[in-house]
Amino acid sequence: MLLADRTRILSRPGIIRIVSFNGHPAVLPEEEIENLKASLAIWKATPYPFLTAGKQVRIRSGPFAGLQGRILRRKGKVRLVVTLELIQSAMLLELDAAEAQLAG
Repeated sequence: MLLADRTRILSRPGIIRIVSFNGHPAVLPEEEIENLKASLAIWKATPYPFLTAGKQVRIRSGPFAGLQGRILRRKGKVRLVVTLELIQSAMLLELDAAEAQLAG
């Protein structure tokens, strides 16, 4: 695949990445694509950031909105334990993963 084609494809809304095997783009049958579209319409799936221990995050909402911290651990599938350094002391905060975004 040419770089120009790759750039054009990745710039389209909703495209996250090109799946490939051994450097060749994967080809999905049209039926499989339609099944995926139907499933997404039913389940309302949305991309989810890869939040793991050690990653720096910014809190998106609540009383600590805008502050940055580091993920200490995951607690189940949707909860995070984050450490914040405020006023020269550390503080642990438990929050929903949806309330955090990777800090840039």
